[in-house]
Amino acid sequence: MLGITEPAMFGVNLKLKFPFFIGLGAAGIASTIMGFAGVRGVSLGPAGIIGFIAIKPASIPMFMLGIVVSFVLAFLATYVYGRGRMDVPANVASTGTTAQEINIVKTSEGVSDEALYAPVTGQAIQLSETKDKVFSSELMGKGIAIEPTIGEIYAPADGTLIVTNDSKHAYVFLTNNGAEVLLHIGIDTVQMAGEGFSTQVKQGQVVKKGDLLGTFDISKIKADGYEATVMVIVTNTMSFAEVQGIDNQTVTVGQAVIQTTAPVTK
Repeated sequence: MLGITEPAMFGVNLKLKFPFFIGLGAAGIASTIMGFAGVRGVSLGPAGIIGFIAIKPASIPMFMLGIVVSFVLAFLATYVYGRGRMDVPANVASTGTTAQEINIVKTSEGVSDEALYAPVTGQAIQLSETKDKVFSSELMGKGIAIEPTIGEIYAPADGTLIVTNDSKHAYVFLTNNGAEVLLHIGIDTVQMAGEGFSTQVKQGQVVKKGDLLGTFDISKIKADGYEATVMVIVTNTMSFAEVQGIDNQTVTVGQAVIQTTAPVTK
């Protein structure tokens, strides 16, 4: 609502795809309404609800109407479409369970215990020490941050690359063991529009632990006024009983830095 789009965009919309396109459509309709109503801005300003501070006072009512339209349309369309697309069948109770079956410990469906490895070389720190409230509050999930010393980023586990972007500063993986992992290079580096970044992979590509994903120019990131901190976040943290990361130590590429523990059922 305040215009901080990355948590929703990388954590939900691009991962599931359909909410992203629904959001585009709803925003387009709302923008059309604003355009025909003659809504005008007086300066560049923030996005979201608080964007009204950059709008000509006489246009604020229609601007807010457009915001309401975009929210309502996006919510309703996502809710209706998502109910059918993401419906999960109820578990069917088993009968005739033997004593042996009762004692078998199973992990939650789709996830299992897994170690994630450092994608970059540098100094590991806690997420709470980063300078971005979205990451430091663990809003997107638990994990670690690394202050990189080498501008190369590698796959932290075997899996499939499910999200890339044109700015080449973020990757989202679905590991073979069910963890959804966001690698985010820098803070607000989306503003650099890909300058100083290169990538060796594409969306949908299957990768192995240690495969080179891309490079980034640490000096340029800092010279442009941004932090180069690399975030390693398990975005489906709630699927696990525990996500534990190391902190305050030097790490090298390929070193285990996060351990996920799946819930157990009997």
